[in-house]
Amino acid sequence: MNRRPLSVDLGLLEPLDSLSEPMANTARKITAGWDISLDKTNVSREKRLGWIKGRLHQQGLDEATELELREALDRINDMDPGDTRTIAAWQKLKDVAPKLWEIAKPIVTTVATAEVKRRLGL
Repeated sequence: MNRRPLSVDLGLLEPLDSLSEPMANTARKITAGWDISLDKTNVSREKRLGWIKGRLHQQGLDEATELELREALDRINDMDPGDTRTIAAWQKLKDVAPKLWEIAKPIVTTVATAEVKRRLGL
């Protein structure tokens, strides 16, 4: 079967013949952000959080804030998905990097429990 990378960052593949050409073009554009359908794959929580962390440098944040968010995402990774202490870190990301937050929301919904999502307004 011919396969093409769906997301180079996550190493995901999807059959080429599964999408019509117009949809394939759309899928290529979506992978610049996050394809919501990817949450049905076996991508680890660690890789999902790493994807967010890998885009912090594109947000124009000062060094201290970027470092603080990187450390917060590392702590989130080490915590249970339902740990309410993660809410403060997610809120910080939402407040200081709103563009990244908008792109990352589909990922956040896959790495947090219903209670955490509810409290974040997701």
